[in-house]
Amino acid sequence: MKAKKILQGLIATGFLACTLTFSPQADNFTQMPVAYAEAEVIDESDYPDDIPIARSDDVSKYVPPMMYLPMPDKYIRMYDEAIKKSPKDATLYCSRGIYLSCQNKYKEAIADFTTAIRLEPKFIYAYCRRANTYRLMEDYKKAIKDYTRAIESSTDSTTSSSSFEAYRMRGLIYEKMGNYDNALKNYEEAIEIFPDEPVFWENRADIYMERKQYDKAIADCTKWIEMDPEDDDAYSNRAAAYFMKNNFESAILDLNKAIELNPEGFHTGSYYFARGLCYAMLGEKIKAIASFAKANQLGYK
Repeated sequence: MKAKKILQGLIATGFLACTLTFSPQADNFTQMPVAYAEAEVIDESDYPDDIPIARSDDVSKYVPPMMYLPMPDKYIRMYDEAIKKSPKDATLYCSRGIYLSCQNKYKEAIADFTTAIRLEPKFIYAYCRRANTYRLMEDYKKAIKDYTRAIESSTDSTTSSSSFEAYRMRGLIYEKMGNYDNALKNYEEAIEIFPDEPVFWENRADIYMERKQYDKAIADCTKWIEMDPEDDDAYSNRAAAYFMKNNFESAILDLNKAIELNPEGFHTGSYYFARGLCYAMLGEKIKAIASFAKANQLGYK
């Protein structure tokens, strides 16, 4: 009984409300830039010389091959030469900007993306890449502005990929800034355009959890499960919402499913720990101890 009262107290104070993320999603928002300046000396001879030089007549190629990290300077030189020959080719500036950003040369990258946009004012991908660079610089207001421009410039399916990314990243920035109203509005717009993309239902559920709107969080997680029934994160996130509503039986069912789908995953220890909390709240001491022991066995501290 004492353990149950302690758990109830934690819920009442909001402690568990902010920590019950049983399966943290991969945080692309905190994508780490390549530590180019700290890298060992690069032997450029180890890198191929025939990477494609993107041209505006083949826009599908303007994304450089990102498997070559850290980026050698010779690729920058290749684009330097290409730009000298075609100084009004926006895609060349965009591609060079991507390489510069991978070298942590953010100001130079921003300059290239800006040139690409000046040459092609509706160059959606350049807006997204510039926004991404501002994000890495933690200049979130400028990043939001560029993601918004990318969304506003999107007109058809050929730009849907960049628009999708702009909505996703803009929402994460709003969340990081604690601007949940704008984050919610962002995801609502995204769901209207991309109703079959689970990530937006997942992210909106996160906002509802932050706002303690647990029924809405459950509804969004349920929709997420319908679209991706093999995703253990979906079940564990819905379990968190059930837990906050004191519906421990439903939370246990979802955690059991998450464990079944991913019995030895990176977050599975947290599923067992969460299930132990649920059993403790129900007064099922033996099951609670067994779940906590399994969590410990899997390295969850």
